[in-house]
Amino acid sequence: MKANPSRETLLQIAASVCLLLCAAVLQLLSIPFGALVLGVIGIALLATQAKFLLRQTRTGAAQLEMVLQQVLSNQDPDFESLPEQWQLVGKKLKSITTYLSVMKQSMEDRIALLEEKNQELKEQKSKIQESFLALQHYHTIQDKFRGILDIDEILSEAMELLVQEVSPNKAFFLQFDLDTEHVRVHSPVGVPLQANQMLTRGEISGYLRRFEDDQQSVLEMSEEEGKGALYGIPFSSCLLARVVIDGEVWGVICVLDKESRQGTEIFGEKDRIILGNMASILQKDLKSAHLFELATTDSLSKLCVRRYFERRMEEEIRRSQRHQFEFCLLMIDIDFFKRFNDTYGHLVGDEVIREVSQQVKNQVRNGVDIVSRYGGEEIVVLLPQTPQEPGEMVAERIRQAIESLDVPSLSNTKNSPHVTISVGMAAFPQHGRDMKELLEHADSSMYKAKESGRNRVMVYQES
Repeated sequence: MKANPSRETLLQIAASVCLLLCAAVLQLLSIPFGALVLGVIGIALLATQAKFLLRQTRTGAAQLEMVLQQVLSNQDPDFESLPEQWQLVGKKLKSITTYLSVMKQSMEDRIALLEEKNQELKEQKSKIQESFLALQHYHTIQDKFRGILDIDEILSEAMELLVQEVSPNKAFFLQFDLDTEHVRVHSPVGVPLQANQMLTRGEISGYLRRFEDDQQSVLEMSEEEGKGALYGIPFSSCLLARVVIDGEVWGVICVLDKESRQGTEIFGEKDRIILGNMASILQKDLKSAHLFELATTDSLSKLCVRRYFERRMEEEIRRSQRHQFEFCLLMIDIDFFKRFNDTYGHLVGDEVIREVSQQVKNQVRNGVDIVSRYGGEEIVVLLPQTPQEPGEMVAERIRQAIESLDVPSLSNTKNSPHVTISVGMAAFPQHGRDMKELLEHADSSMYKAKESGRNRVMVYQES
């Protein structure tokens, strides 16, 4: 296929033909100065050609500028509209534009990928920081429990630490009672539950079945999953952590609704790690405390045994002598206890001992005062750093609590007899400076209380 001649070529051919014709005419007419005339005509034709080419160049440049503006403004450029002499430039520009468009898309894809990876790295960094902080808390928890062998004190410290680190709106610990189908409440925070309150085991057992396997330590529940309540306590977010001792679930940590400036929010990964660490450490420390409790606790009353009490009392005497402290000793005896055994049977008598023992513990300072079953139905209480007058107030508070005590087995019997106690008190150093003397004086005061009509408190007085 032949290429069509350009306008410039046609113009040059036409000018050449014109010059030849003019030269022939001048030759025929023998006109003087013919060469000069031909030169003028040639110059005029060249000027016309230059003017025509300049106009075409300007038009093409304007169109090229418009195409370039379309390229720069991300519009679809019309390269076909360029004049013929600019078509080669248009093709080059089109190739460059296509290349730049492909490169731009590639760069946008790479930027999007980098932003996605950057976001993933930020999330991983946040998780690593949370894990690092949680590991720091692990050592804090270990230091907090070191050397503590009292179960109530360990659980109290644990819940206090959880409130500080996890910021739950509500929290409590449920200890499984291995002898009954109940759980005991420990260290409640922000909930309508009382310490040592007994609840049915069924509800928490249902939640424990949701744990996937034995390796899962923490279970997270939302309002929809848990129907929004645990033992009647509403929540929108809840974490449960099992404490397992010797393959058996010993207790459950319950934290509900994380506090924030906006009200409440969902618990995060850091909270789950801290709670898991807490459960892991509690499993070890509570096992040690449980073994210590078995060795030092009376199985019926759940009070400390006499041998442990006497050792602690010797320590308190030495400490009080060294620092010039005062302390009080209470000797408690259940009034007419033999009558309960003879009339209602030993099982009811055992229940009376359990209920009275628990009520006495409820009236004294947990982790400070020491309560012991001293023998039969006798209970002794050591009140460290307690002068005589405050000691009398504690003794009277215990007496009133027992007087209003409702023993379930006795409530259903005829005449529903009330349980009362007689309390004798001796103070250190006024009434004795060694254990034997103090115990004798507290015991003699207790017998004087019985002789005076029972259900009363008597302070030792020298005869």
